[in-house]
Amino acid sequence: MSTSVSTMNTVTLMKSSSELVTPLHLQKKALIYIRQSTLHQVLTNQESLRLQYAFQQRAHSLGWHPEEIEVIDADLGLTGASAQHRTGFQELVTKVTLGQVGMGRDFELSAKREQHW
Repeated sequence: MSTSVSTMNTVTLMKSSSELVTPLHLQKKALIYIRQSTLHQVLTNQESLRLQYAFQQRAHSLGWHPEEIEVIDADLGLTGASAQHRTGFQELVTKVTLGQVGMGRDFELSAKREQHW
């Protein structure tokens, strides 16, 4: 019974989420920022990376055309301790600040979070 309730909640959440996307959102880019803190994580957490990149399909299912979905993954393997050398993060902040983003999704896998999985 808990599986049915869980499945129903997931379907409801996905349906509700799509109702939040308006034509105004769709006029701007869907931006997906992907980062893992270390090269070791990039090499060993392939399933996590696959799922993160798969979010492009979710953005498409919410109404964005593929050419309007942008993935920023320049910071893979870079620590989040400082934004100074994270060009992908700087690009993300710039685009959000300039109002160019209708939807943003930030995927970061840090060592701290990984310990709680």
